[in-house]
Amino acid sequence: MPPVAPAGAGVAVGTAPGTAWAPPEKNPFIGVQWNVGLIGLLIYLYVVHRGASPFGEIGVVAAGLGVIIAAKSLRLPAVIILFAIFLGISGMTAVKAAFATEALAYWVDYAKIGIIFFVACNLIRTTKQLRIFILIWLALFAFFPMRGAFINYAGGYTMMGRMLWNFSFSNPNDLAALCIMPFAMCAGLLVTERRGPLWYAAALQLILLLMMIFLTQSRGGIIAVTCMIVAIVLSVRPSVQTLLMYAGIAALLAFVAPDNVWDRLGGLSKVAEAEEMEGVDLEGSAQQRFAIWRVATEMISDNPVFGVGIGTYPLNHREYVRTRALPLIARGARDTHSTYLSALAETGAVGLALLLSIWGILLIKSGASVRKIRAWSPKLALQLQFLRFGFMGFMVAGIWGSYERVSFMWLYVALIYVFGEIYVPMAAAASGLAPALAPTGRRGSR
Repeated sequence: MPPVAPAGAGVAVGTAPGTAWAPPEKNPFIGVQWNVGLIGLLIYLYVVHRGASPFGEIGVVAAGLGVIIAAKSLRLPAVIILFAIFLGISGMTAVKAAFATEALAYWVDYAKIGIIFFVACNLIRTTKQLRIFILIWLALFAFFPMRGAFINYAGGYTMMGRMLWNFSFSNPNDLAALCIMPFAMCAGLLVTERRGPLWYAAALQLILLLMMIFLTQSRGGIIAVTCMIVAIVLSVRPSVQTLLMYAGIAALLAFVAPDNVWDRLGGLSKVAEAEEMEGVDLEGSAQQRFAIWRVATEMISDNPVFGVGIGTYPLNHREYVRTRALPLIARGARDTHSTYLSALAETGAVGLALLLSIWGILLIKSGASVRKIRAWSPKLALQLQFLRFGFMGFMVAGIWGSYERVSFMWLYVALIYVFGEIYVPMAAAASGLAPALAPTGRRGSR
């Protein structure tokens, strides 16, 4: 029988052939290889959750410095190269945009996100660093947007009864969409963590995240998380007991969800027969979004190749509505409320093709990583699969929200990428275990 790692040892870089995977130790801070870059990355993660802090630039600089120090082993995968090409092309077209000053200023902010994306792909090198990154992300989400949103809701500070918080989370639809990625991370931890404080904290946060999505009353968020949950259930193939537990959680959510949630979801039944989405909901948000999409479609038809300039859709939208026979309900500097229409309008078919290529390559490569890891550790493979489902769910939510410019998404892309970079070589090194482990983990690893 091949040797088995001691209980609680977790997985270390350089796994010897025949070494089995074991759940990590309960204390996630033990053995983490801290460095300037990783600390800078975590500072940045704090800033984007906190929403207002003078330390954002410090985090970016420290993270970049960490990459320079470790420059001997840089990772330059296709997703980073394509993102760099996207930045290059969008920067060149920004110079000639109708609102060039605004486009260039926005491009600089987008370039900062690109730097963080690059350094995140390069700084997370070990299993312990990956685990602490996930745990700190979840802790920050729980302490800031989650805690703040529940306090707001309890105090009556809502948007027509819909849960919200501040900064990036001030729109209920965006808050719902941004809950999907931590939801997937929590689901993954329930598979790989030992029963203990971290496991129970992840279980509680998962339930609260699901409750948050419902309390935002975001139809796009509810549809996205439903798609993700269905995918998870089909992958895990849970026992009857587990299904009953899921049903109990669903019943609890149905009980605590306000009537407005069901009224908004019920409005979806009118979509097919409503003229220009009129009457789908009381506040007219669906009608307004449909009108905005009409404006976006016309703008795209006028600028199909390179778009109107990165970050300038709202300004162009305002001009289009003012000078053309377009719905007045859409007047003003509006957002497209769609990741795909936003990318297409601002960066054209070229920009959208590059972004879709990045996301497609990520899903294809991570899917291959799931298959390679599964023979060694079905639980780790399932964790990565859940992370992939989270990304897919987020992209479903992106049909109704503009998220290609959100730093959380690119940090999450980096998370999925480094998961494969860390664990696939370890699975290959321990390939001698594949025949022994496959039968024991086949249930729930499909």
